[in-house]
Amino acid sequence: MGQINEAAAQRAGIRGFHVVMKRNAADLTALAELVDLGTVKPRLGQTLPLTQAREAQELSETGKAIGKVILKVA
Repeated sequence: MGQINEAAAQRAGIRGFHVVMKRNAADLTALAELVDLGTVKPRLGQTLPLTQAREAQELSETGKAIGKVILKVA
């Protein structure tokens, strides 16, 4: 996981931090609530159709994705 560039975050007027959590329903619900409240604002990157799931995974694994890669299902 990459380090937060505190200087860049400060210049952008934001505070950057990594979120590490267990993969369970309670943690996902708590994270969703923080996003809904605007407390946590995920950085979104590319949106790809589900047919490009392999490419999305490769972007994520290689670190070439900037922000979260979203797969569009419908």
